Amino acid sequence: MPSLPFIPFADCAEAVCQGVMAGQAAYLTLAFNKPGGYVGTDLQDLADGIAGWLVAELAPLQQAGITWLAVKVTDLTTVSSPVVVSTVGLPVNGGVGGAALTNQACMVVSFKTALRGRSFRGRNYVPSLPPADLASTTEWAPTPIANFAEAYVDLAETFVPTGNVHVVLSRFNSSVRRTVGVFTTVTAYVARAPIGTQRRRIEGHGI
Repeated sequence: MPSLPFIPFADCAEAVCQGVMAGQAAYLTLAFNKPGGYVGTDLQDLADGIAGWLVAELAPLQQAGITWLAVKVTDLTTVSSPVVVSTVGLPVNGGVGGAALTNQACMVVSFKTALRGRSFRGRNYVPSLPPADLASTTEWAPTPIANFAEAYVDLAETFVPTGNVHVVLSRFNSSVRRTVGVFTTVTAYVARAPIGTQRRRIEGHGI
């Protein structure tokens, strides 16, 4: 099967937080724009900042069954732009002991922009929340909802190096694959009360 053509995003980088829970891959994907592009140590600094966020902000909110292993950051400007990996402070396990929920249960954190439509919004399916974070069998409690939203605010405002802006990447428009990617700045984070599901984290379904 032929591979799909590369879609460039000027001065943008994609970061993949690579984790594992119950032997299954659990990844979170983020994207950033740096006006002027990624030069020198910029890409590595971004990867190290996100790794620091996993250690200081996200992992302490998660059940101990998650282990964050690495952060891989790819410059999306061209098909041959650099890739870096950070393991600063990693691996790190979730900081909350006790029982674990099933792999697919997650907190959905939505990324809002100033534009409407599927091309201009994003989300993370955050894995490995402790059972104590449940308000019911269908919803998360108010405190973890607020905590996870704040963790993402802290990522954008504190942990990524100066000059990096959290963005949403769009590779399609009206179901048509773009030739040049479009990025839009994230303006707000909304953690959702309904329990999200990510079937790919169940054994046998892949990443």
